[in-house]
Amino acid sequence: MKEKIAVSVIVVNWNTKELLRNCLESVYAKTKDLSFEVIVADNASADGSGKMVKETFPQVILLENKQNVGFAKANNQAMKKAKGEYLFLLNSDTLLRNNVCLTLKNFLDSHPQVGAVGPHLFNQDGSLQVSCSVFPNLRQAFLNLVLQQPVYGYPPKDYDKNSFSVETIIGAALMVPRAVFEEVGGLDESYFMYSEDVDWCRRIAQKGYERWYVKEAQVIHFGGKSSLQDAARTKKDFNRSLMIYYGKYHNPLETALYGFCVWFGSTFGSDVVTLRRILKATVKWLLKLVNSIKNQISKHELRTLRHFEGVERLRNLAVAIKRFARSLTLRVRDDVRKS
Repeated sequence: MKEKIAVSVIVVNWNTKELLRNCLESVYAKTKDLSFEVIVADNASADGSGKMVKETFPQVILLENKQNVGFAKANNQAMKKAKGEYLFLLNSDTLLRNNVCLTLKNFLDSHPQVGAVGPHLFNQDGSLQVSCSVFPNLRQAFLNLVLQQPVYGYPPKDYDKNSFSVETIIGAALMVPRAVFEEVGGLDESYFMYSEDVDWCRRIAQKGYERWYVKEAQVIHFGGKSSLQDAARTKKDFNRSLMIYYGKYHNPLETALYGFCVWFGSTFGSDVVTLRRILKATVKWLLKLVNSIKNQISKHELRTLRHFEGVERLRNLAVAIKRFARSLTLRVRDDVRKS
């Protein structure tokens, strides 16, 4: 009898051969004490990624697309082929730091009300990376796009405490039970890249399932390595995806306002960043000036105080000398009278 597969690890790749190699090595090195399969959906890479997988990881199920069909569609292709009880979507530019698959699976086993979980993400240097967020909203859009001030919804200090319930999980590493996938459906293929993870979490929430960040599972995420290959398209895809999201879940007015935020950020974003830097430098200079003035006033007050203290000492000395002189004079006078 064939062993039941607990977790299907699904990796979508586009021209990240060496990162993919390292990712797969970490999956096989860190995943223990459960049965799993790995499926790689390659989006017509031109860097030999497919050949590398076949030669180095013959146990991997490789799906080779003849063109770049996008992140959502490629993941859906792999999820339909997957046989695991849990589906773990993992970016090619990641490394597992510990037994992430078992940790996330165990969490889902013990929390049947949870429909999606994500690990604690780290940058390459070991610093904290945003692992989850709130659903997109106009306040967030205004801060992120108009004021160019990134806001995600959960304070960084919370990540180092305990696991907690969130609204949406970053799609770099996201696990769902097969039952949830079958009930909710796969990723919305209207999104070529970006926001498909947010949309999925929203639909999972609509079915009444919670989404959780799980602190104990740890993944290094290098971030945006596929996207950097075509920065102009990446920016376009990102904005287009969020416009699709707003049109799907928000009213026309909110969608139009978000469109304005996108336009403003695209048109004046760099100017806003420059202005913020100038204002920040100006405020910093003014604070230094105020502190300098305070210090000068304090020094002057100190000198004045010391001056008054010196005068007071001289006055006291003069009084003491006067008293001594008077005392001495009276004593001499008495001696003269006695003689």
